[in-house]
Amino acid sequence: MSVGTHFNKYEFQTRLKHKILREYLVPWATILGRNGQPIWYIDGFAGEGTYSDEEMAGSPIIALSIARELREKGIDLRCVFLEEKPKTAKKLEERLESLGFDKTNVYGVFCASFDSAVRRIRKQAKNPPATFVFVDPCGWTGYSMRSIKALMKYPKCEVLINFMYDQLNRFVSSEKHKDFGWCELLGCDLDELEKFQAELRCLSGKPREEKIRNSYTAFLKENGGVKYAFPLAAKYGNKERTYFYLFHCTGSFLGLKIMKDIMWKATEGTYGYIDQELTGEDQLLLSMDGQMTYKENLERFLLAKYALKTATFQQILEENYDLTPLRETDFRKLLQAARKEGRVSVKAVSSVKHGLKEDDEVTFPLLLPDLPN
Repeated sequence: MSVGTHFNKYEFQTRLKHKILREYLVPWATILGRNGQPIWYIDGFAGEGTYSDEEMAGSPIIALSIARELREKGIDLRCVFLEEKPKTAKKLEERLESLGFDKTNVYGVFCASFDSAVRRIRKQAKNPPATFVFVDPCGWTGYSMRSIKALMKYPKCEVLINFMYDQLNRFVSSEKHKDFGWCELLGCDLDELEKFQAELRCLSGKPREEKIRNSYTAFLKENGGVKYAFPLAAKYGNKERTYFYLFHCTGSFLGLKIMKDIMWKATEGTYGYIDQELTGEDQLLLSMDGQMTYKENLERFLLAKYALKTATFQQILEENYDLTPLRETDFRKLLQAARKEGRVSVKAVSSVKHGLKEDDEVTFPLLLPDLPN
């Protein structure tokens, strides 16, 4: 979080954001910290620590509370809080001390920008421990794609980004705001940026939102070195308008699975945008097609992608899991139905005769058959 009016109210979308953070940080730390070695949580825009209207805990207090609970179980989670504004950093330090958090080998507050801190980490830490980074600015500046790429080079680093969609949407394609740090944010050159902006000027409403969301997903993968990037949309309270997207960036398939389940439960199975029917082209999140369901989309996509190929069920999951809102149980049901109807064949390796597990081999036909009505 950041300072100013952002701290005055603890809004619905902030509750959702912190719910996701809290529910993921616990299993992440438990899995990666079970050997007793220190693991790190870095809050890139830590803010003051609480929200003034209800004295609700911000991300630093959430993280420290989790660290204290896990310490009793032998998990050594250490927290680094970055805050660029000196007065805000001081308020945070005072707030944490007043709440009785033990500073020794547990946390540190540093007055530094996110990008400068990442540069320092890259210089000093050649092989850092497992690290979870929360990037939660109040705008779209202060965190460059270069920093995301530097962090994702570490094999056990994950990043959760609050991508301030609504603010960016208002300015990114404006002729008056050509030099607002867009290239830094997206990791692209000026030609790529101008092409992206020109495409946005021709769009409005949901298609424009999809374009921004899916383009940022692509930028994270192509320019940020992110293997898996999965978004959740947070709305303005009960309104339909999107306030921000939370992008989970990881190189771990297990991490993706856990986060996707948490996001699914937190949004009652919608991820904030599941009402949109999507086509299966290069990515399943590219464009709308109201004539197809998600499962029809995914089956058509898989039949085309793996035509004349054999892949294990685990391989299919790992290569496609962040491209669709569907989860593992949906992949399994879809392929089992296709198997029953003769659209794919399955060789049981890990499962019993009629099951479908990790090493089971799925063979796809040459031609894309018509899907049933």
